[in-house]
Amino acid sequence: MKRIVLLLGIIVSLSIGQVAQAITFGDSVNYWTNWVSSDVSDNSRDVINHPDISGGTVNFNSNRSIDKISFTNVGGSWSNLSSADLFINVLKDANDTTWDYIVRGGFAAGNRELFNISGIGLSALKGSGFGDSGYVITANALTEPSIRNDHPYMVQQDLLNTRYNGNPYNILDLGPVSFAGLSQGFLTSYDFSNNSNKVQIGDMGFILGWGMNCANDMIYEQVPVPEPGTMVLLGAGLLGLAIFGKRRMGKQA
Repeated sequence: MKRIVLLLGIIVSLSIGQVAQAITFGDSVNYWTNWVSSDVSDNSRDVINHPDISGGTVNFNSNRSIDKISFTNVGGSWSNLSSADLFINVLKDANDTTWDYIVRGGFAAGNRELFNISGIGLSALKGSGFGDSGYVITANALTEPSIRNDHPYMVQQDLLNTRYNGNPYNILDLGPVSFAGLSQGFLTSYDFSNNSNKVQIGDMGFILGWGMNCANDMIYEQVPVPEPGTMVLLGAGLLGLAIFGKRRMGKQA
């Protein structure tokens, strides 16, 4: 009996190691922190034209590394849109506003480059650190009224090559992340599972920033991490059921 229980415990422990958890997030803010539009009529609206990004899901591996990030769009017709950079800030304290990683944006589905940019001090706050000088900014709403203006959506390319090439602040190219592409009414995702350089999340979770090249809607959300205790409870429950089932079978025999 003891051997059977030990074997069941080992099986359950192995299954716990494979458990992945998903955390959902919404779209609770109109702009990234401190960023507003020069067209003041835009600032009270979460969505301008299309798309309307309603939130999404983050799938974590059992070691709290990111496995997949998915976004949902509640509908609307639109075209000629591409993904902005995917920004990730692994929170070190409550006042941390510096982006640690980006996944480079683009049009077509396929592999996108994952960069560790923690060394350059690129802040999510307008006018802080590199501020808006470190970003590609959306178009002027006075000339293109369907586009939310004065908002960052990509890191300037020179931050990723010549400006820091060869000095201690050089960014790190961590390899590819699989991007699912965009479509109307999309559920699009970034799959980190094949990247050996995992984005590891600490106890405080992380800030997620994302949008389209038009910036008609943006995501800036804090995502918590899964509680490890839930996985332990799941394993304990499975083990208990296994022992109970074994004892019941023994009585019936």
